[in-house]
Amino acid sequence: MSKCIFHMGYAKCGSTLLQEKVFPTVEGADLRLTPTGDFFEGMGSAPVRRRLVSQIFTCSPDVWDNEEIVGRLFPSDASRDLLISEEALFTTDPSNAHIAAHVAAMARTARRLGYERFELLAIHRRQDERIASAYAQNSRHLDKAGQEDFEADCRRLIDPARDLYRRSQRFDYAGLASLLIDALGRQGVSFIPLELLATDARRFAADLGAVLEWDIDHETLVDRSVNAKQAGAGRWKISPRKYEQRASVYDRLRGRLARRRRPTSFTLSETLAGEVRAAFEPGNRRLAGIFGYPLGELGYF
Repeated sequence: MSKCIFHMGYAKCGSTLLQEKVFPTVEGADLRLTPTGDFFEGMGSAPVRRRLVSQIFTCSPDVWDNEEIVGRLFPSDASRDLLISEEALFTTDPSNAHIAAHVAAMARTARRLGYERFELLAIHRRQDERIASAYAQNSRHLDKAGQEDFEADCRRLIDPARDLYRRSQRFDYAGLASLLIDALGRQGVSFIPLELLATDARRFAADLGAVLEWDIDHETLVDRSVNAKQAGAGRWKISPRKYEQRASVYDRLRGRLARRRRPTSFTLSETLAGEVRAAFEPGNRRLAGIFGYPLGELGYF
C-alpha cells in the first residue's frame, strides 16, 4: 500500500538536515527533495524561481488539475512510496487557509494517481528563535540591518494592527495544523518541535521514523553542525550586504569607509523574546494539546 508524504518545511526548522541526512536513507521510496523545473518560465523571486512546489503554491489550488504540472512532480508509477520535501512555501506571505487548500488539493491528486494514503510532516521551532534566525539570514538584503531594525521588525510581526494576522501566519502553527487536520484527519498530520532534537533525540527520531515508516538512527541527527547564523546565546550574526559579497575587496573597503559601519550582530533579548512568545502562546498551547509534545518545557510558553 503506497503512500505520499509531503514534508512541508518551515524555513529555519531543520529542513536541510532532513533533506541531507534522513530522507536519502529511506529505501524503496521515490524522492522529490526541493524539486525544480522550468514550467513557470522563471516567474517569481530568485529563491523560488525554479522550485516547482514553491511555484505551485503561489498559484490557485486549481493548479493541481493541470496534468502537465502534476506529471512533472509525481512519478508515473504509484506503486512505491513518494516523499516530497519543500520549505520555500511562505515567500509570498500566503494565508494558512491558502496553504491548507493547496495541501488538500495535493492529497486529492495523490489519491487520484493511486497513492492510498497521504500524510503531512512539519517540523516547527519556537517563534522567537525562528524570527531571529530568519532575520540573520535575510540581513544580506537589508541596508539598515541592525539591533534597532530587528527589534522594530519583531514588534511589527506581533502587532495585531500590523502583521500578526498577515505576515505572521507562517508562525501560527496551531492555526495551520487545525486546518490541515480538517482536510486530512488527525492521523494524516504530524507536527514535531525541532527543540525535541536537543532534549530527547531518541523520541524525535522515533516520531519522525513513524511517519516515514523507517528506522532512523538518532545519532545521525545529534551530530549536526552549529547554526552558522548564531554568534552565541541570544546573539545572531548580520551578513554583509548581498552586493558587497560579490564586490572586490577594494570596493568593499571603499564602500565601508563611505558609509557608517555596518553592525556585525544583533541580540534577541529575553524581554523581546518574551513578548514574541506571549503573542503566540494561545496557539502554542493548542498545538501542545493536539500533538502531545511538552511545548511549555521546550520554551514555547
